[in-house]
Amino acid sequence: MTAEAYGHGRRPVHEQAVDGLGTVRVLRVEPKADLDVIHGWVTAERARFWGMGGFSKEQVLQTYELLDSLDTHHAFLAVLDGVPAALFQTYEPTADRVGECYEAEARDIGVHLLIAPARGDGGHRGGPAPLRHQA
Repeated sequence: MTAEAYGHGRRPVHEQAVDGLGTVRVLRVEPKADLDVIHGWVTAERARFWGMGGFSKEQVLQTYELLDSLDTHHAFLAVLDGVPAALFQTYEPTADRVGECYEAEARDIGVHLLIAPARGDGGHRGGPAPLRHQA
């Protein structure tokens, strides 16, 4: 018997089978449903540049509920073969403080990407493998 795939029953914004990698599903972050996964990733030492190292679960939840309420910022989970593999966020730099650092244009899109930690079982998640494959 296999475990149920992460996000089973949720409609992906994108799904694609990638030769040599597996099936990638992109899900919109649902702050409450995804809290355990996201909190574990964004508070880890390896994610210190994410800026949430000391955040409690409640603070992470509030952050992602705020992002979920904005039209200019979006958070997604990439799920590879039923296992969460990456968190990424897109945003409009003109609506973010990064837009203060350069002359942002209305059509610019920013992206933050956090790859899941290694699984520890020799699997292909946790490294740059998803980034090497092109659809």
